[in-house]
Amino acid sequence: MTLLNTAQADIQQWLNGQQTLLFNEHDMQMNLAIYLQQTGHYDKVDLEYSLPRSLFEPKLSKRLIFSAKSVKKLENEFYIDLVVSKGGEFLPIELKYKTKKISGDIFRFGSQITGDYQILKNHRASDTNRYKFWWDVFRLEIINERFGQVKGGLAVFLTNDNIYMSAVGQTSNNVNFSMAVDRVASPERTWLNKDKRTAKDNPGFVLNKVYPIKWDNLVIAGVPFFYTMVAVDFNN
Repeated sequence: MTLLNTAQADIQQWLNGQQTLLFNEHDMQMNLAIYLQQTGHYDKVDLEYSLPRSLFEPKLSKRLIFSAKSVKKLENEFYIDLVVSKGGEFLPIELKYKTKKISGDIFRFGSQITGDYQILKNHRASDTNRYKFWWDVFRLEIINERFGQVKGGLAVFLTNDNIYMSAVGQTSNNVNFSMAVDRVASPERTWLNKDKRTAKDNPGFVLNKVYPIKWDNLVIAGVPFFYTMVAVDFNN
């Protein structure tokens, strides 16, 4: 079993076993890291793995489709949420947790506090959230191209908002970043109108291939959730 297959199976098992709501993306990152370490399947689990962008030039820029403004906004450090390693092989994992608002009781210091307290916040800007997911996939590709010890990668998107599974209108600026099943037939991820602010702030890019999207359902603390996991595997 490859490192990629092992991590994919472990993450699916972790997601399907969730019984309490995760408050935010950092909560997801920390809890998943602890779980992966406890499986005993890895030599090490690292968080917030940083890489200077300069390591990937000039190949990186050749695959970007950008405006002058988006070049200035491109981060100088790439931070990978998690990296698992085993026997000298490495697998980067990127996480996205985008939610719509849920309120209710909260638990603090061992006590239940009854009320209408915000548990999950509204993550608006679904166009940018779609973009950031595919940007994660893109970064996983270029990391694989740069480092021979990296054996694939995983981009995970967890949400309780079914807007991400829905088709994006053909005239919407983010149609090429759709996450609906079988909606994007080209590896090119570009904005329809490159003059809009979102497009100017976020460069388009070209993936190595088209990655199929498959959504799975789960229920956490009575709340329906959906997740997709894209595997970057240079062997396929």
